Amino acid sequence: MAISRNRQIASLIANSAGTIASSKLVSGGGGASVDYFDTLDSLPTTSLSEGDQAFVEENSRFYISNGSGWYNVNYVNKSPTWYTEPDASYAIADSATPLQVIAKATDSDNSDINLLNQSSGTDSAQYMVNITNDSSVFTFTPKSADSIGIEVAAGNLTDSNGDFVYTFKWSDGINFVTKATTISYSPAATGPTATGFWSVTRNHSGYNGSPNWNHSTAVRQAPDGSYYMVGYTNYIAEGGFLIKFNEDGDVLWAKKHHSNGANQSRMIEFDGNNPIVISTNYTWGANYPTYSPSIMHLAKWDTDGNRTWSKYFRNNTITNNAHSTGGNSHYMAKDAYGNYWATFTYSQNTDSPVNYVKDVVGLMKFDADGTFNGCFLLPPSAPNPRCLPQQVISNTDGTALYLAFTTYDPTATSYPHGNVAKLNVSSSGVPTYAWTKSYGMNYGGYHYDVGTHLMQSSDGDVIVGGYNAQVGVSGYRPSIMKLSDTDGSFIWKKLYDQTYGDNDVTFAINSSDEIHMVTSTYSNPNYVFYLRTIDASDGSHIDIWELDYDGQANASVDNSGSYSWSQWRTSLPRSGTFTNKDGNVVASLIPNGNGFDYRPSFVKFPSTIITGTFGGGTGTYSGNLVISDVNVTPTDVTYNAVDQTHTSYSTINSVGGSFSMVNHYSGSQDENVSTLTVVDEQGVIS
Repeated sequence: MAISRNRQIASLIANSAGTIASSKLVSGGGGASVDYFDTLDSLPTTSLSEGDQAFVEENSRFYISNGSGWYNVNYVNKSPTWYTEPDASYAIADSATPLQVIAKATDSDNSDINLLNQSSGTDSAQYMVNITNDSSVFTFTPKSADSIGIEVAAGNLTDSNGDFVYTFKWSDGINFVTKATTISYSPAATGPTATGFWSVTRNHSGYNGSPNWNHSTAVRQAPDGSYYMVGYTNYIAEGGFLIKFNEDGDVLWAKKHHSNGANQSRMIEFDGNNPIVISTNYTWGANYPTYSPSIMHLAKWDTDGNRTWSKYFRNNTITNNAHSTGGNSHYMAKDAYGNYWATFTYSQNTDSPVNYVKDVVGLMKFDADGTFNGCFLLPPSAPNPRCLPQQVISNTDGTALYLAFTTYDPTATSYPHGNVAKLNVSSSGVPTYAWTKSYGMNYGGYHYDVGTHLMQSSDGDVIVGGYNAQVGVSGYRPSIMKLSDTDGSFIWKKLYDQTYGDNDVTFAINSSDEIHMVTSTYSNPNYVFYLRTIDASDGSHIDIWELDYDGQANASVDNSGSYSWSQWRTSLPRSGTFTNKDGNVVASLIPNGNGFDYRPSFVKFPSTIITGTFGGGTGTYSGNLVISDVNVTPTDVTYNAVDQTHTSYSTINSVGGSFSMVNHYSGSQDENVSTLTVVDEQGVIS
């Protein structure tokens, strides 16, 4: 059989064990010229002379001949070279999109895996991106605008927009190949931080399968950027729902639980990226006697929409229908120790576990596995109190809770005063008061002081939003005040012009320390919504925008055919406004095609609010979000609230032995999880 040319060459070429020493190179050839060949196959096999020299391009090797064959000459430490050279500059598109750069080096006398990665960035890089690499693939994950803003404030960066130099460098231990690359990132001007969206859902499977009364009660963002919305369908006849959206506002999946609508989902917290949902429960509790022991329902879900656990929180001491346990299970917060705290109203007219004739604020503690870890009641000093929780949040470092609640004035039972308490918490044990604040108009006079919303400003103080009636000021007005984190004392307090929203108040604080307050005003037959920007340093007015919806009515879902309006239909969810991970304000709204065609939605506002008409999809019943600048100077006044002393709070009672959390997956309340039919419509605000 004939021998191939490659085998002939292979027989003539020595491997590394048979290389000629460098002294042979000097003595042989006498300065002969070097011939270049593209491939090993190109080396001549005949007419060879001692000292002939050749270089082969395909393997970057040098060869010398002894007159009968070729010998490979080993070089000493040839420098690495670029196999894939990075560009001189790159731009990170937005805060949600990592930048990937391939910077691959090669070395003729080293395998690629033996090369050392000695790449590094300038000092500013650590504050703008997280950098990882998998072999030759380098990933630059941008930090949020909010995070970068903190570094700017700390003096680590000059401003939020800029660039840094990253030097890609591979070394064989002695020599190296390097390339300096400029990477720009402007989180305040590009991508999701500048662009918003308007996301609408409709056609939930409701009563008899029709689109029907779908109320959103809260929207929140998980650490991975996903959004989750909770609410309930068909008022109280269909139960709660949970919808997951991606970071652009598109629906990923939708679930419903409890076909008996006594369960209304109210609030979301997270264990990592997994949502935990709290629901107010209005039933007697499946698999229990006919009396009413259940207070709230809690469930944990994974990111794919599978329910991990489902539990009822219940009172073990209720023995007949004359005894009640309360409700208002609307809010929860997570502390730094992995505890979750949920509020509820404790109502009891017997002496078990504690004799409170009327309503007392309750706090229940549990962990991410649904394990019940305690229950605490916050009794006031006043007899026969009526105390209703409004909201609970964790402070910035998770070592304390802020709790907003109302206590009705004992001299005028129809008029409540507002309360804010700071509670110190730890990994275990009973929470303790750091301070309490009771506020409102004059004792026993005309007033209505309610704090419904809490946030912490960048300086660590507490912002309290709500609504109030005040002597000498017409109607209910939205209110915001700032309290000292140190002792709860007033820093400033304002009542805002009710022409642009009255008693429905929700707000968030953006990365510029501006308060974005969303309010509504009823104008028969629908509501008008307003977005108002307020300076968090003193409560002063910045701007007001009107938010309108121009969608078409869907008369087919109303058997009477009596409804035809196209606007907002219901009041605001109090947990519907927050600041997302990029520092953008997100607000939940509910447009309406007619009296039954409610369409839960939410808006991610751009960093700078803009006016215009923004599409909500196409189709017969789709609609647009219309943002217009009101361009007026509102009539705002000082809120004349003063400290109230008729009621004090100093005792926290631990009553965990009288309560429990029990598994619940079946029973008279059909707790099966089902998939909702949801049509999503989404428009860009840019």
